[in-house]
Parts: sequence; structure tokens; C-alpha cells
Amino acid sequence: MGGSRVITSKIAIVKVSDRSDADVDYTFAQAGITEDLIGYTGNCGNISSAVGPFAVSEGLVKDVRPGVSLVDGLETQEIRIFNTGTQKSSTPTYPSTKTEKWLKPANLP
Repeated sequence: MGGSRVITSKIAIVKVSDRSDADVDYTFAQAGITEDLIGYTGNCGNISSAVGPFAVSEGLVKDVRPGVSLVDGLETQEIRIFNTGTQKSSTPTYPSTKTEKWLKPANLP
């Protein structure tokens, strides 16, 4: 993203993972506001939540693993994400369909 505030100066670097336990590697970067620095050791929940949809949309996820759905008829997909800065893994579940790369949120145009 970018801007003059810490909350808007965040970067996500996403690539296909070389790890056997992850689909994609995600590096979070926090750009400095008052100093010319970029930090790579943290994480951001909002940015992290976009990693899965981005990876699917860009064709970075090769293996489709069905996820758990709390809504009848809604297909979901697990995406294994490794954060390079924190050295932690997560496996969030995202809505998906077979006919579109990504499912739009309900009731939106």
C-alpha cells in the first residue's frame, strides 16, 4: 500500500513456497514513516487475510484442498501460508467456486 501513516505503509510479498508444508510464502514488510527503514519481522492481520485470495487469483496455489464450510453449499479451500518474518505457518480457509477464481462477498455488486 503506502501513505504517510504506519497503518497504510504495509507491503505483502507473496510467492510459491519451496516448503513441502506450505502453498505460498508471505513476507510482511512495514515501511518506515519518519525513517528510511523497512521492517520484515512482524505481521499484520489485515494484510495476512488478503494473502490467500491474492495467491489463488494469481495462480500461485497449485493444489486445491477443500476447507471446512460453516455455510451449506459454500465451497471453501484451505491455503497453507508460511510467514517468513515470524517463521509461523497458518492454514486459513477461504470461500471459492469452481467457476470463478474467487467468490465475491455476498450482497455486493
